[in-house]
Amino acid sequence: MDETDFDEFFACVNDGATPFEWQRRLVRHLVAQQAWPDVIAAPTGAGKSAVVEAHVFVNALASATGSIRLPRRLALIVDRRGLVDSHAERAERIRRLLATASGGLLSEMADALKKTAFASGMTPSIPLRVVVLRGAVAPSRDWLNDPTGCQIICATPDMWGSRLLLRGYGSSPNARPREAGMLALDSVAVVDEAHMNRQLVVTARAVGALASESAVTLGVPGLQVTSVSATPAEGRPLVTVGVSDSDLTADADLRERLTKPKPVAVVESPAWPVRGRAPASHVGCLCNEVENLWRQVPGTVGCVVNRVDTAVQVADRLKAQGRTVALWVGRLRPMDTLQLHTENPELFDSSCSPQMDVLVATQTVEVGVDLDLQGLVTELAPAVSLAQRAGRVNRRGLRERGPITVVVPPGRLGSPAALPYAAGDLAAGLAWLSPIVADPGGLSGANLLASPPPATAPR
Repeated sequence: MDETDFDEFFACVNDGATPFEWQRRLVRHLVAQQAWPDVIAAPTGAGKSAVVEAHVFVNALASATGSIRLPRRLALIVDRRGLVDSHAERAERIRRLLATASGGLLSEMADALKKTAFASGMTPSIPLRVVVLRGAVAPSRDWLNDPTGCQIICATPDMWGSRLLLRGYGSSPNARPREAGMLALDSVAVVDEAHMNRQLVVTARAVGALASESAVTLGVPGLQVTSVSATPAEGRPLVTVGVSDSDLTADADLRERLTKPKPVAVVESPAWPVRGRAPASHVGCLCNEVENLWRQVPGTVGCVVNRVDTAVQVADRLKAQGRTVALWVGRLRPMDTLQLHTENPELFDSSCSPQMDVLVATQTVEVGVDLDLQGLVTELAPAVSLAQRAGRVNRRGLRERGPITVVVPPGRLGSPAALPYAAGDLAAGLAWLSPIVADPGGLSGANLLASPPPATAPR
């Protein structure tokens, strides 16, 4: 085996698909540096979840060649239960393929992973172990008994972070030292949508530094931390791997996803909701913009607002106007997402026949739900939130454009605070948006790479 076999492995576990060039570059970085980068910078739709394949491949390569040493445990952390389950399903598919392989590269990798994981006094290990740590799911304890095996731990920030700090939710006091040791040594934490978990990244890196002396003594890698986001925003110089301009030339599929225009129009609301219930004139403005956009595009339009009460008012008015409307607020459970995939596949794949006119939602759609909307109307929000919402439009690049309308306060300047956001974050979002409005590409993935949104102020 060598690093050029990654393409074959990726195709074996992804129905023949080939990796993007930046994903190959990540594998080359892991092999050359024997460490994960500080940051993976990739817009929505660029294949960030392939860190799972990269981790499994480099661990098998390390065992087969003996020339490199990387963390055996990958903790993939994201603040949405539905996305945790999605990552787990991806990892579980790879685990099954390795476990049942009967020849070829997969069989060779499975044997290499078993060899690494076998420990004296234990039964022969499986090639890969997949662990889910999130609320409403009883965590398996088997992973604690397999310290030398290749593992993928799919977790929410609270469940992972509490265990790292010896206060694991749902853990017995006697188990906490083992959990903390397993996560702080011979592990890498990949924090997805890191802009939403900035303090977790800071804390995890501090723990990694504290644990480094023990790691050297034991001869294993210490905790490595990689932040993953479409909108990375960290102040110090960091080692970064991600999508580059050259990738858009090399990968036709990636180019379609990231360069299709998402032109932006800004519309002033006559009465911005500073506090309390949104005025009827503001709700009417949102509904008018939804109607205008719906007439321009052939499928489902999204309307994302900042408060639940506003979403309810908008949905009720659009229904009264004869539109077919779905309302999403609060957390989406895995069963909810499964039902939506079954009943409204057009929300996730715009090539399907549209059955719904408008999806009205709050911030719940910003991460964890792979929407593929035809167009979007959104209230002004912080820049990182606007970037995430834009990522739900023309996600797969199947259409020539995905128009976006942003409804802003009257006068635009000096944006007032509007719960749940601070005035400074709204004003910064509007300032960042202003030059983008004049760009024909609008909020395309390529433009977000060139002009990343400013981070929100720490609370």
